[in-house]
Amino acid sequence: MTTALPPSFAPAAPTAGSRNARVRAALERAHQALSVAHERVQQARERDPTLCAGFSSYGGVKTSLDAAGALLARRTYRVALAGMMSAGKSTLANALLRRPGLLPTGIEETTLTITVVQRPVDFEKLVVHYLTYEEALRGVFERGHYQRWFGPGVLAKVREGVTPEVLRAEITQTAGRPEVPDDVREQLIGFLDALEMRRAQLGTVIQPSLEDRRLYLAPRTHRDVGHLLLIAKAELHVDNDLFSREGLEFVDLPGADSTNERQKEIAYEYLADTDLLLVVPSAAGFRFVDVDMLGRFRAARGDIRHRVFFALNRFDEAKVADLASPEASLAYFKKLVDMIARDYDPGRLYFTVGLWAALEERRKGNQCTPDDERELARISQATGDLVAHFERQGVIDQIASEWDERYAGRLADALRALVRGGGVDRLRADLIGYIRNELEMARLLEIRAHLEDAARAVEALVGPERGRVRGFLDSAREQLKATGGYLDQVCYATRDALDRAHQEMARKEGEVDEMPFQVQMRRLSDAFGLAIDGLLARNNPKIDLRQIARELGDASAQDLMQRVIDTTRGVLSQKFVELLTTKLAQDFARRYQDALDPLDNERALEEFGRVIEKPELGARYLGKLNELERTLALVTRVRALEEVWAVGDLDFKPSPGTRGFDELEPEFRRALSREMQAVYAERFRSIAQVLLKYYRVVLDDFIRDFEELAAEALREARLIGAQVPVELLAARAAPEDRQRYGLAELVSVADGVHRALEAVDGELAR
Repeated sequence: MTTALPPSFAPAAPTAGSRNARVRAALERAHQALSVAHERVQQARERDPTLCAGFSSYGGVKTSLDAAGALLARRTYRVALAGMMSAGKSTLANALLRRPGLLPTGIEETTLTITVVQRPVDFEKLVVHYLTYEEALRGVFERGHYQRWFGPGVLAKVREGVTPEVLRAEITQTAGRPEVPDDVREQLIGFLDALEMRRAQLGTVIQPSLEDRRLYLAPRTHRDVGHLLLIAKAELHVDNDLFSREGLEFVDLPGADSTNERQKEIAYEYLADTDLLLVVPSAAGFRFVDVDMLGRFRAARGDIRHRVFFALNRFDEAKVADLASPEASLAYFKKLVDMIARDYDPGRLYFTVGLWAALEERRKGNQCTPDDERELARISQATGDLVAHFERQGVIDQIASEWDERYAGRLADALRALVRGGGVDRLRADLIGYIRNELEMARLLEIRAHLEDAARAVEALVGPERGRVRGFLDSAREQLKATGGYLDQVCYATRDALDRAHQEMARKEGEVDEMPFQVQMRRLSDAFGLAIDGLLARNNPKIDLRQIARELGDASAQDLMQRVIDTTRGVLSQKFVELLTTKLAQDFARRYQDALDPLDNERALEEFGRVIEKPELGARYLGKLNELERTLALVTRVRALEEVWAVGDLDFKPSPGTRGFDELEPEFRRALSREMQAVYAERFRSIAQVLLKYYRVVLDDFIRDFEELAAEALREARLIGAQVPVELLAARAAPEDRQRYGLAELVSVADGVHRALEAVDGELAR
């Protein structure tokens, strides 16, 4: 079953004016500057491998850039829930999501499958990834729950790499041994049954109904466990405010003490890409598996001190008898804090009753059963009594006033928040606040570190070359010689390219292999002549002679032929104008554009316009190009209309005779076709004699406008003392200056990188 979603739901972006948003924007600009720098270095190395001594050792920049780019593109945050089995992870996740029943829960171990809960792209769905046949068989032997029943000899044999058939036989044999407990036997038999029933699905990905998710996430019976041993992971794509507005992604990991080795490896892969770890220890405190999971997280992510939250869930089950005295209660909390404080922030310790919050959500949705109501009353009473017990003892006040002020207040507030829906709302609010602020900033700083790595590599390459070009750059800036020379060269290259393109079309026939203008016009004329034959063919809907005869009724054959002549002349004149305007004018515009494309004038003017604070230069150049195309079409159309007006003045009169139109029609069609072909062939010859000259005038006007644009840019540069970007100089440098300009280009882009990173640091310091 799939559930349709609203048309738009995406993680909320930071407010445009917020500090994080400004830092992100600055990082994006720095990433772009470094990407340009890396591209220019690669291009320079290809042009001249001897340009820089450091080319041979330059590397690693792309890895850093890709890492920074991936983090910039990623707007979601992964939160993994980890802890012992039956600690209430799934119940707490449902409560945080305010969606009771989404993840299966129960008193015994439930989550056996790594479950990713995330925002859907299109609709709500369940996606299940199955292990392969051999992976599933080996997973049974890797699971600590079963290893003791196989014995060391069998496990040693498995490690030697026996065939899947041998593995299956060992499981069958073990399931039949009388000393194996009933629950283990049922699980192994269920596994073997599922292995056969699901064999076609092994190694594949399926999308079962979302309503059937418990079958793929948690067992109801011991036999159900067998099926879950076939699954590598499951994905729940569901709509939720935490996903759509806050950009969270939850990963519900199986109990760390129950996961087989392969599932552990998959879990650790998720930890490597986890932004925040929510550890859910049991109410009794931390166990080895919690410490092991934290160690794995640190190994994958490095410094995780501020990336870990702790939720002591099912806190209503804390034994009051063991906390009878204030000393015992304080010792209990001190033990918890001491275990956290060595490496983490005790202020990130929360006390929750996830089931209370989940049942409250059921009540809000009118889904509570009488049993749910009784359980809710019991839990709320037990939790309230526990908090009241600590208040009477003065424990909470003592923690707030006497313990370390860095976390004492938050710890006391977390205890008092228990009586408000089991403390889940406080945990939820703090998670959201942490992600919006600290976690997002941590990601931005991580991006900054990647960019700094790339910038160091660029500077290591460019730094030793700065002295060789510094004086040259200063001189060029002071005198603006480079700027004037560059713009002159741009204008010259533009005129030269267009002149050559125009001359290639103006050559006499036979001088070159490409089609000159006269040949093209003749071919258009020939094609038009064939079109006339088709137009005057019998039953052509454009000129239907019989329809004209029906419209004129009893008119004479001569009148009928005159109507046909006038209709044909009108249709052909329209087609003549359309053909020249669309085909010929567009072809010339395309040839001129093709000649200009290698010059990349638009980008050059955009870059130069940025320097002289005229960002519209590139757009104005494009406007001139579009105007050139429109003018070519207009000139062609006007000249073609002049020719068809001349056709309109020609006097076509059919010869009088005594025969009827039916008898005359075939001969008349042929004669009219020959006549019109001759008339319009002459029109093509006439227009070919002058149109190329008109195009030359239009082209000269465009070149003159472009040169005026360049002159305006130079005047502006002189007024403000600006200079052409060095990378543009390098692209158009003469051979003798290419090395000097090439080095100057690398120095210039490296300077741009420094400025971009300084802008990032400026935003970070605000």
